[in-house]
Amino acid sequence: MADSLLVQSKVREAVKGFELRMDSELPDAINDKVVAMLEAAAERAKANKRGTLKPIDL
Repeated sequence: MADSLLVQSKVREAVKGFELRMDSELPDAINDKVVAMLEAAAERAKANKRGTLKPIDL
């Protein structure tokens, strides 16, 4: 999955809410974690013989 799943301006906005600045590599790092979470969730759903990802899979 090469495309970003995040909106960079929304990440920047959230970080500003913590009264911090954002490194330019932060959105890519967050995206990598989200992709890893989705991959693990997909494996769990498949192991449970489901074709639907559910919040419990996370």
